[in-house]
Amino acid sequence: MIVGGIFLAESPFTPVQLLWMNLIMDTFAAIALSTEPPVDSVTSGQPFKGNAAVVSASVWRQILGISFWNMIVMIFMFIEMEANPKFLSNVDVAWAKETNTDVHTQAEIDGAQAKLEHLTKIFHTFIFL
Repeated sequence: MIVGGIFLAESPFTPVQLLWMNLIMDTFAAIALSTEPPVDSVTSGQPFKGNAAVVSASVWRQILGISFWNMIVMIFMFIEMEANPKFLSNVDVAWAKETNTDVHTQAEIDGAQAKLEHLTKIFHTFIFL
């Protein structure tokens, strides 16, 4: 979000897309936890280690590595779409840097539609990653 906001001067995802991402990522974890049968022995006895880390060093490496990979792929997509407007489609896109929302000509409407198409492809790529 921050890098996209810097490069495009606007958010690459809409609020609805952000809610959809949250729904997707939370739902599968909730289903996995809710289908697990209850075990009484989990709450009996002492904790395993009083000073054990919740997230180990290998998990931190995985989190940071995957986050770095996702950021590189998304930045590549933004940069490539800026340099090559027909990247991933045959539609020419004009990235609007201004905040004016008044669209009058057919070319501006087509450019706005193409921009939405590209941002949708970026959203789908993010979800896939």
